[in-house]
Parts: sequence; C-alpha cells; structure tokens
Amino acid sequence: MRAWRAAHPGSEEPFLDGEVTDEDAELAEAANLGEAGSYDFATPARVAADLAEFIFCGRPDYYGDLNFEMTPTLASLGPAYVDVGFQHLDLALAEVELLPEEDRPDAGVRTLHIYALAHKRLGRPAEAAARWQTLLDRYPTHEDYGEYEALLKDVLGIK
Repeated sequence: MRAWRAAHPGSEEPFLDGEVTDEDAELAEAANLGEAGSYDFATPARVAADLAEFIFCGRPDYYGDLNFEMTPTLASLGPAYVDVGFQHLDLALAEVELLPEEDRPDAGVRTLHIYALAHKRLGRPAEAAARWQTLLDRYPTHEDYGEYEALLKDVLGIK
C-alpha cells in the first residue's frame, strides 16, 4: 500500500492497481489459497482496514477461496500488534477521506465497525460503543444503520 502511494504521488485515483505475477499466482496455488487475483476494489483504506481486521479478529478478507478465523489473534499476542492494528485503522480512516464522495460511506462504516470490534475484543466496551456511536452519527442514512445500532445497544447492555 505504501509502495503504491509512493509510486503514485498526488494521485486522485483511490484504487490500487497491479497485476498478480506468475510467481505469486504459483505460490498461492501451491499454498492451496485458490486463485490469486487482483482486486480492483482494493483501496488503501480497504487494505489498511483489512490488515487491522486480521490483527484484531483473525479474519483475512478476500483470502483466496478460504474463509477462516485464526486464534489466538495477533492482537492477543502482545501490545505491539495492538498498536500496529490501531495505526492501520487510523490510516484507513484518513484514507476514507481521500475516496470519491460516493465511496466514503461504505468504507467509513466498515472501518469504524472494525475499530469498534477491535475495542470490543480487547475488553473495552466503552471505546467500542464510542466507535459505533461515531459510525451512527456520521452515517445516519446508511442501509445497515439498524444493525450497527443493535451492536451499540448490545455493548451498552440496552435491551
């Protein structure tokens, strides 16, 4: 992600480009990860949020044909991983603001949700609630508003 930004200074194009090399495709196949592909919807915001989700939740996003959660999570292994995870989430939030206006709501909601989940998994319900509240305040017309409102109420113990 940083290499892409360095190679495209000042670019207004938010989507990462690049082709999967034959060598990487072969490595993915050898590791039974399914078909390695280039995801044209991968933005720096998405990549940063995905890394944080993996660190805190043990879930890699769009990981070939596999769908799993790794335990223990990296965040549970030490504070250094927690710090890195939150750095990625802060970066993702900053990158959301660089997206075209029509792409910001979904990216912002997803990033704030992962931020809330990270706090919840770390046993920080007040911080999780604050992130879900921020999500609801910033994106009151989002189609999944009710789902996030329910998560906020749950973490607050509201029936």
